[in-house]
Amino acid sequence: MENTLGLILFLGAIVAACFVIFKNKAELPDPKEMRETKSNQSRESDDDLGSSLNDSLNQLSNNETKTKREAKKRSEFIRKNYKNIASFYNSYKFIDYSKKANRKIAKKQMLAIVNLDKNLEDMEYYFNERSSQIDSDISEPVDYGIILVGIITFKMMKKETLKKVNLDLKKLYRKGEETEFPVELMAALERVLAPFGNLD
Repeated sequence: MENTLGLILFLGAIVAACFVIFKNKAELPDPKEMRETKSNQSRESDDDLGSSLNDSLNQLSNNETKTKREAKKRSEFIRKNYKNIASFYNSYKFIDYSKKANRKIAKKQMLAIVNLDKNLEDMEYYFNERSSQIDSDISEPVDYGIILVGIITFKMMKKETLKKVNLDLKKLYRKGEETEFPVELMAALERVLAPFGNLD
């Protein structure tokens, strides 16, 4: 009897174990469902990542476009002003101011000198403003001399032309001191000539 009781208990334990296993197996998700769930989660994660990447790429594209637009705008501004300044020097007339016939040309050229000063001033402000935005440790500001050297570097004007015109402008400045030219013209001449030491 002891053997029978032991056998019944043993079989009962096996049946109970099988019952527990089948019950737990019924509660476990189907392996196909598990794969689909993982796949859906992966797709959702990929969708979130894809959306995030799209946003980042759009922002990068917008930043690149903005940077290119600003660079083009800067380039156009510099080219336009360099061209105006070079045009003054390249079309400069060496005038005999003692002849009355040259008064109209002289007046036009004196106004052009004041406009030259304005163009140089705009360029000076632009370069100094840009350099302060980029690096606040710039030791020396950009002046007219550096701008004019830049125009020569870009082959918009010859060095000899700059020298000849500046010598004539120096003569004009001396005549202006003698005859008291308007303050605007004298100030423009000083700012154009000073960086090259032509007022000494």
